[in-house]
Amino acid sequence: MVPPASGAQRNGRFYVVGTDIVAPDGTQFLPLGANVGTTLNFDWRGTGNGHSSDALAWGWNTVRLTIYCTSTADFSIWHRDGYDALLATVDNFITEYTSKHIVVMVECHDWFANQADTDRFWTDMATRYRANPYVWFNAMNEPEWNDNAQWLNLQQHYLGLIRAQGAENVFVADVMNSGNDAGWDGALPVYDPSMGPTLRTGQCNVLFSMHDYGGVDNTIGSSNYWDRVHAANLAMVVGEFGETIDGTSNAGSYQLNVNGANDVFSAAASKGIGMLWWHATHGDNYSLKNNGDAFYADGGDSANLSPAGARLWAAAHPAPTPPKFTGDLRASGCASAP
Repeated sequence: MVPPASGAQRNGRFYVVGTDIVAPDGTQFLPLGANVGTTLNFDWRGTGNGHSSDALAWGWNTVRLTIYCTSTADFSIWHRDGYDALLATVDNFITEYTSKHIVVMVECHDWFANQADTDRFWTDMATRYRANPYVWFNAMNEPEWNDNAQWLNLQQHYLGLIRAQGAENVFVADVMNSGNDAGWDGALPVYDPSMGPTLRTGQCNVLFSMHDYGGVDNTIGSSNYWDRVHAANLAMVVGEFGETIDGTSNAGSYQLNVNGANDVFSAAASKGIGMLWWHATHGDNYSLKNNGDAFYADGGDSANLSPAGARLWAAAHPAPTPPKFTGDLRASGCASAP
């Protein structure tokens, strides 16, 4: 085994170093998993609670917990049961999954609904979980369509708020155009120097997330989008991608969704890009099961998979062996880096 370079020894945390995510065991980490829901939040076909063992059976090392984090929507946990119930629900989910070393990317799906609520939620998230590196913060789902300055201001706001609580957890920044980063209506791509590189400068553990529903050049696998992201020295994950089981679409056109999913399955891992399926418990037919069920239902983990479900299963079976990271963790810019 090649010995690690100076500063690359294990210290029990995740680090984003250039285009790489480094796991607590010193290997390169490639997120693989799905979006999941919890009680009253994206649990139409089932809840992720109590199913961390199923996630492990799928080979997942990461889940994106999609929740409503404000009190505005009448179906949000906060609105229905109170703020403490929201914290308790998130805490129970995080405890279950992270105890098995599954990353939980907490994501606020209604961040725009109430600024005061959102600020309070992320302040408390950072304070509660700053000692748990398996909790990542995805502060805003798909912020801003094409306002470049506002996108940067919002990301800097939440990154600063979280870091002010002493939390160096991975911060996940969704990109423009509903995550598609397609340059529509004047939106600058994340690799433009004024966008992602500016957000990352002087900061530690910033990861960018695009949502691949076919919006970037139609076919990312045959374009150089991810190459340009890496040329800007940015790390990225596909935080959402998928196609429905019935030919419908809630994200552009069905065929573009298929194109995007094909890109992710065929090219993401080889380019060092992780993948998180949309959605493993939602009821919009972007399902890993043939009949739209939750990822663990309908005969068990590997049974009755949709065509895309079979491809996601195959991505982790057999489990890939991650290479050792041999760079310098201090290049992450994090104060805790050894």
